Amino acid sequence: MLPESANSQFLSEVSRASASCRIVAGSDIYDQYGAKLWARHQPVSQSLQQKLLDRKLKAPLEACLLAEDGVTTVHLYEHLTLLLDSAHALAPVILPYQRELLDHVRSLPLHPAAQLLLTIAHTNRPAAFAHAIEGMALAGAMALHGGYDRVRTRLAMLGGLLHDIGEMYIDPDYLEAGRPLDAEMFRYLATHPLLGAELIRSLMDYPPALWQGIAQHHERLCGTGYPAMCADKEVGELGRLLAVVDTTIGATHAADAPLQRASLALRMVPGEYDPVWVGLIARAAASVPIAAFMAYDGAEIEQARSSAQATIDRIRASQQRCVQLASDAGSSDMVRKISDRAAQLLARLDVAYRSSGISFAYPAETAEEMLEQLTVARELAVRLEKIRTESLWSTPGRTAMDEEKLVPVWQAMA
Repeated sequence: MLPESANSQFLSEVSRASASCRIVAGSDIYDQYGAKLWARHQPVSQSLQQKLLDRKLKAPLEACLLAEDGVTTVHLYEHLTLLLDSAHALAPVILPYQRELLDHVRSLPLHPAAQLLLTIAHTNRPAAFAHAIEGMALAGAMALHGGYDRVRTRLAMLGGLLHDIGEMYIDPDYLEAGRPLDAEMFRYLATHPLLGAELIRSLMDYPPALWQGIAQHHERLCGTGYPAMCADKEVGELGRLLAVVDTTIGATHAADAPLQRASLALRMVPGEYDPVWVGLIARAAASVPIAAFMAYDGAEIEQARSSAQATIDRIRASQQRCVQLASDAGSSDMVRKISDRAAQLLARLDVAYRSSGISFAYPAETAEEMLEQLTVARELAVRLEKIRTESLWSTPGRTAMDEEKLVPVWQAMA
């Protein structure tokens, strides 16, 4: 259930967006005791933000507000057209379906609450809105490639468009790429799939498959995802698709990041993603020449190689520490459980690296080898950080003594 009090981060986002677009009360806003706080049609202002702080409401705020000049399917069509006309890394996947995507986007059902959240993202967080458009396009192209019918294709497009909508309730400072996270920060960030799912479930009249898929877009088929660590058949059809959508877009977010980087990221550790969708991205990536891609200078390449080797050393040292703790008679059951799972994940990552055939001992001689080195270096660092944060947050109830025992493991992975 959504909280009765308005989320402070959301309130701040609404107030900031209202300076650029017209957001009004779609209905009278009452507190839990029936006192009217804001009248229908009255524009949002900072005064509303002050009134609502720490007040429990009769109805969720998101259900009471309207963006009168906000994002519509016309805007989505225009932004999708711009994406299709650009030289984006996703082009090999989405361009074959551009006519169908443009036809579908005109008819996407935009619930007023979804429109409100997209409007705030468009106004306050342009990069997040661009991510949503890319997600919509890629999810739609994948659905069309998979032979989905009209209803399922549009549901996939809505999933791509709204999969990160829960991030509107997260402080943007926590979303900075590469920012190291402690346990509390990761727990906070890891709520966004569930927040987005709950918003859709509680406020919007979309099929359950949509919010269920959005809840699972960070899950992995091997059980190493979050927030619920679902595995295999526990991850639904849309969740599997959206996991590949989100990872692919994340791997190609830089201007000079080709689709091959996403293909390698998806295949880095076997069993994480649905092989049907991994195969689609891999085949599209293989059709793109990369000789002109590499714009990195020699110093940057050497830095990446050196950093990757240090990451590999940390993976192996951390694995040894975890194995020792898991077998230590002085460790509690909790410490053994955490250490054993971390050791398994680290071993799996080390095996994946060894199986990749990538070596950082020698400089790359071709553009393909250079790209592989840079991608594997990036993925190793990202996945080691993921294992570290999981070992911090996934098992509440640790004692102070448990924490003290685990500190060397976390330090080895940092």
